[in-house]
Amino acid sequence: MKKTLVDKRTSSQSSASDYNITFDGFDTLDGTVQNAKAKDMQSYMMIKEQAAKNVAGGITLDKRVKEVLRSLLGAEVGTMVPLTKEQCDAVCKSGLVVELMFLPYAGLRDYVAATLNTSSQLY
Repeated sequence: MKKTLVDKRTSSQSSASDYNITFDGFDTLDGTVQNAKAKDMQSYMMIKEQAAKNVAGGITLDKRVKEVLRSLLGAEVGTMVPLTKEQCDAVCKSGLVVELMFLPYAGLRDYVAATLNTSSQLY
């Protein structure tokens, strides 16, 4: 007895690229904020380029900060120099993140207490 088997195979392929990527970037030194969404390959490549620029800006942040400080203060970074009110305003408006020291006070709370207290005594 002879049996014939029919083997029917079908295959199909589909290729659909789905892009759903959101990019949020910021640079306080440049004062820029970036928001973008990728829906296709072209917009994905644009986001990839923006992200690479942000990473490069982060890698060179120390050099960028030193350049800003040199231009604002005219002094070498790492040296303690007294600031004028105008220089302090310029540093704060430049986008640098700084810690202000109100010497001889230990912190902002002590400074505020001393300036509000008429006898200028700290408790």
